[in-house]
Order: sequence, then structure tokens, then C-alpha cells
Amino acid sequence: MRSLIFLCCFVAIKCYASGYNIYPPVSYFTNQKDTIAKLRNLLEFHGIASITGVRGNGKTELVKKYFSIYQKDYEIIGYFNGSISITPQLVAFAEYINSDLKENNKISLDPATIQDNIIEYLRNRNNWLLIFDNLSLNNGELNRFLDLKDKGHIVFVSANKMQKSSNDQIIINNLQIEHVKSLLNKVMQIPDQEVINELAEVLVQKGSPTALIVDSAYFLNNHPHYTVKEYIKKMTNDNELVKNYLEMTMSSLSMEAKKLLTKIALLNNQAISKDIISNILDKDIDVNEVITELSSTNLLRMINTDRNNPIFGLHDIYKNELLKLPSDKEIIVRELISSLNKIFPDDFKYGNEIHHIFLNDKTLAGNIEMLLENIEKYSIKPTYEVLELRLNALINAFELSFMDQAEEHIQWFKKSFLSYNIMPKTLGEKQLFSTFLIHLSASEFFIYMDTDKALQYLFLARDIINNEKDNNDLKSYISIDIGQIQAYLGDLESARNSIETAEKLVSYNSNSMVKILFVKSLIYLMEGNYHSALAEIIKEVELCKDLGHEEEWPAITGQKAKILNGLGRFKDAYRETYKLYTENYQLIRNNDTDKGDILTQLSRAELGINKPVEALEHAKLAVNLLLENKKRNNKSLNLSTDFFLAEALVAYGDSLSSLNEWEKALNEYNKAERIYKNVYKGNFNKVDNVSYLLLQAAKVSYKLGNGFWYKHYSSLLTKILPAEHYRIKELNDYVKPVIRSKL
Repeated sequence: MRSLIFLCCFVAIKCYASGYNIYPPVSYFTNQKDTIAKLRNLLEFHGIASITGVRGNGKTELVKKYFSIYQKDYEIIGYFNGSISITPQLVAFAEYINSDLKENNKISLDPATIQDNIIEYLRNRNNWLLIFDNLSLNNGELNRFLDLKDKGHIVFVSANKMQKSSNDQIIINNLQIEHVKSLLNKVMQIPDQEVINELAEVLVQKGSPTALIVDSAYFLNNHPHYTVKEYIKKMTNDNELVKNYLEMTMSSLSMEAKKLLTKIALLNNQAISKDIISNILDKDIDVNEVITELSSTNLLRMINTDRNNPIFGLHDIYKNELLKLPSDKEIIVRELISSLNKIFPDDFKYGNEIHHIFLNDKTLAGNIEMLLENIEKYSIKPTYEVLELRLNALINAFELSFMDQAEEHIQWFKKSFLSYNIMPKTLGEKQLFSTFLIHLSASEFFIYMDTDKALQYLFLARDIINNEKDNNDLKSYISIDIGQIQAYLGDLESARNSIETAEKLVSYNSNSMVKILFVKSLIYLMEGNYHSALAEIIKEVELCKDLGHEEEWPAITGQKAKILNGLGRFKDAYRETYKLYTENYQLIRNNDTDKGDILTQLSRAELGINKPVEALEHAKLAVNLLLENKKRNNKSLNLSTDFFLAEALVAYGDSLSSLNEWEKALNEYNKAERIYKNVYKGNFNKVDNVSYLLLQAAKVSYKLGNGFWYKHYSSLLTKILPAEHYRIKELNDYVKPVIRSKL
């Protein structure tokens, strides 16, 4: 996102790939031949199956086993964990599919429409399988995938009874005695069959889940001093099997291992990386020793053997019981918050730097998401440490354009801090608070197009941090963002002052200077000084290359193309925008502002190189994109302040005019004028794009012989521009004096 300063447990397998990131079933998987056959039959004849049953009875292992048997029958397989947000997993799934697709066939990764985009893609494909595991009653939005059941296979897995037809359900019950004996024989190292039979009978009688049966065998293997009778006695006390097993197991663990289990239970127990475990351990605790200790109990299991950063899991049946055990949850939660915050830089938070930290650890996003849920669940008081954790998650959400997730963090900030007018006191608090306000401003400006609120938050951030020593990066970014909004609003003198302030705070080879050059170019562009604007944007391009700021390219490309179009260098503008829109579309696919801007400038360039049909298509796409985004407040154009939409409407009008659709063109120009009046207010006469609109609208009015609109637009143009201005001359040359006098 142009203004921002600052994994999901999904699996996709395609083209008959063998086990791409999906883990094989356990070696002791037993007695599911009939169930596998039923699952296969349901999918073959109905296209859908729901697997339900109490936790710990092997539902996930069942779908893993199905996958291992039938994977060659599918070209695409997607596995999703319903215990964390589905949307990021769907985006990652689409990205994987896209890796083998040509650019014009790729699935759009816009998180707002990702479900629809994947559904549309799969609608035209066969031989695919989607598995949605760990679902709850809150995952009802996935029902939209049911429309695809005639095209591929869909499996829903949940401990809850699914609201589907009973004809497509498989209920996983507790194992029968003969199957428990078979399972224990596979795992246990005790040669005495009578002992195994005795344990099996007790476990079946007490209704033990499958996971606990397996772990009982491992426990006895690793604790030979326990006899089976002693184990049975302790396990069956009060019929609380899982609780008793945990107490028995944890009695032999070190304090560090016990505490780690509780911490993992508060994070995403389905997947946690070794690096995260290392970060949440108390100081001086050896991560390999504690993992080995927990693995010996089978409570913590390695589920991904990544050599650099393996991933571990803790079964749900233990997570729920662990969180019931007496412990000071608030203290542990606060320790976790502090530990996770230390993963991120404690100085100014640059968006790309934060995002790469999330990218480098597959489980971090899910771990933080689950911890934030538990913070709310246990009513942990909002603190600046919680604010910092949410800020890191917010920055990552912005970088990925996951705007629903970003909105959750923003609303939390407004509710927890702004609504109570809680102002920061220490320097660290002020840094966090101001940085959050920068991102809040970006949301208001580029998503909701509310310039008043955006500036209000930036001014507050400036007031909070301005009197503090140093902090030049933070201060400069606040001034830059203020200047950028002022420039877009046509307040060019104020914008120039803001940028001069920012420029004094930083060196040339800095992240801040990238944005300073962008805003300086924008100021020149708004004045109509295209040559100076181009000079600044070229400097920015070179600095971006030096600093490796790929995420800035869409905004730079859009602005550079607009300058080139203004200079009449349409071929150059076309080359820049066409390349981004086709070869590097992934950089803009999730950002309507950048995408709309690129489409608008591409349309103008195409018109300049005599491609009016293509120009019309791309301008219309830009207009529809920005109109259909409900967050941009464009429902009523009489109230809209979306200047990106106004520019798209002007480009659309230009395209229509080139095809002699003058009435339609004038209608689009009229819409754009209404928006510009809302945006620029007292600065209506100071910006280049307004005079361009007035010129184009006056020309079309002349073509139509519409005296009212011609006088309206031409009089406004002559009012805001001096007589010697080239646009006044262009209008005079365009309109024949004799005919003009008749109007």
C-alpha cells in the first residue's frame, strides 16, 4: 500500500505431486478400511463428505490416509485448518495454483473476493479435492463451496455435528475392542498379550479417544517403572481420562516443559515452529532438551521435518485440558506477548521488514492470531505490549491487503485507546501509539478515502512525538504522510512545507527519502510541472533500486505514467503500465488504489497510441473497480472524495469521446467534476488534473453543441488559468471562433 510506512496451515498439491507439505498418516493407522471406502463412495457419488466425531478419534488421520491412497486421482488438493483464519490460507492456496498459470489466467488474490475467485477457477476444473479440517460453527461461509460438489470433492471435518445432509456424514466413534488391541499391539513394546488385552478393555470401557490410546502405549513404553495395573488405576480415577493422563505425564516433566505446554496451548497448538518455541522459552533453557523431553511423552509431536525450522503440534484434547489446569493465565499470556514482540524490531517498524519476518516463519501469523483471541477470552487488560503485538499483525495484514484482519486491529485500537482518550506517557508508548496512528491514517485515506480523519490522526501522531528527542524516522514519516495528503488535496504550499520539514530530518540514502521524492514529484505533478515531476520520480526509482523497495513500484509506476502521459510520451507510459499490469500483476492484484491507478494511466496511454477500444476497456475496469469497493464511500458521487475514481472517470470520458460517444463522455466528466469539487474545495483552481478535466469537458460540450455545459466548463477554465496558459490556447484552437460565438 503506497502510504504505509511501517502461515497459514494450508496445503496445496497439484499435478499429481506427492505429499507437498501435507504430512502422511501415522504408521499405526488402523481399522479404517471400511471408513475409507465409505468416504471414497460419498465423494464419488455426492462430491461432498462430512466427517464428525469427538476430538481425538482420528478424523484428521482419516483424511490423511485417504490422501495417501488416492492422491494420484487429483490434480489439485487443498488442505485448510479451520481453527485459524481461512482467508490467508485461501490466498496462499491460490498463490500456489498460480505458480503454474500464465499471467492472464491467474486467480486474483484479492482477499475480499478470494473465495469467489477460487470457486470460479475450480468451477472449470475437475479432479480436485478440498479438505477443511478443525471446523467450528463459525465457519458457515465455507458453505459457498458446496456449489462446486459436482465438479470436484469436498471434505468437511469437525468435532461438531455439521449442518449437512445425514446422507453425506461419516461419524467417527470410539474404537471397538478388537481394533484397540490391534492398535496397542502395533505401538506397545510389552510382549505380554494378556497385559495388552487388559489395558485395551479398560480403555474401551472408559470411552478413551484414539489419541489417548496411542499415547498410553507410548507412555508405558517410556516409563517402564509403571506397571499396566498402576497406570490403569491412576488413569481411571474419577473417569477423567485425559486430565489424569496429563497429570501423570506432567508429574515427570521439568517445570520448564510444563510451562511450555501451557504456552503452546495458548498459541496455535496445531502448528508451532521450533523458532517460536525457542523464543517463548525462559532465558537459558535449551530448546532441544525441552523438545526432546516433551516428545518422549508424545504430547508434542513433530509434524514437519523442515531441517531449518521444524514444526510441532499438540493435540486438541490436551490443549483444552491444559487450559483447564490451575495456572496464572494472565502472567503466562503477558510473557508470551513479550516474547513474540521480541521477534520484531523494537525501533521504527518498516512494513516490508515486518512482513518478511512473518514470511520466514510459517506458523507465526497463526500463533499470534490465536494468542490475540486468548487475550480477549481471558479479558487481559489492553496494554502497550498488546498494542505492539497488534501493530505487528496490523502491518503484516496491510502488506498482504488482508483488510478484514487489519480492520479488526484498528477497531480494537479505537475501542481500547482512542475511545477512552488514553494518551501515551513514556517514549516507547509514544512511538507505538504514533506508529499505529500512521497506519490508521493510511486506512482512512487510501481505503475509505476520508481525508479529514486521515489528517486528524496524523496531526495527533505529530503532536505526540514532536517534542521527543531523536525519533527522526518516525517524525519524518508523519510529515511525509501529511504532505502527501495535502498534495492530493491541492494544498500544495502546505505540502511543500511538510516535505521540507521531513527532508531536514533524514539522510538521502534512507527509507524516508524514497517517500519524500515521491511526494515532491506529486507536488510538481499537481502543479502541472511535468518535467520537474519526472526528474524527482527518476531519482526515486534509482533510490528504490539501491534500497530494494519493490513494494513501492506500483505507486511509482502509476505516478510516472501519469507524468509521461502529461508530457505526451504515451509509448513510454504504455510500456511502464502494460508491463506492470501483465508481467508484475501480483504487485497490484490486492490493492484497488494501485490497480485502479495503473488501469487509468494504461487507458490514457492506449488512447495516445491510437488504441481506443483497449483504452475504453481499461478505463471502464478502473471505474468499476473503484465504484464496487464498498469501503471507498462511493455510493453517492455527490459525497465522494475519491480522486482516483475521478481520474478514472476522466479517462473513461476521454475513451468514450475518442469513439464519438460524446453524450456519454460528458456524463462521465460531470461525475468527475462533482468529486473534484468535494476533494479540492478552496483549492479547485490550483491543481492540474482539474484544468485537464475542464478542457476535455469543454471540448466535448463544443462537439455536442451544448451551450450550457460549454459555457460552464470553458468559463471555469478561463477563470482558473491565465490567458497565456497552453490549455487556454488549446481550447481556443479547438473551437472555431465563428461557431464559438454562436454558443
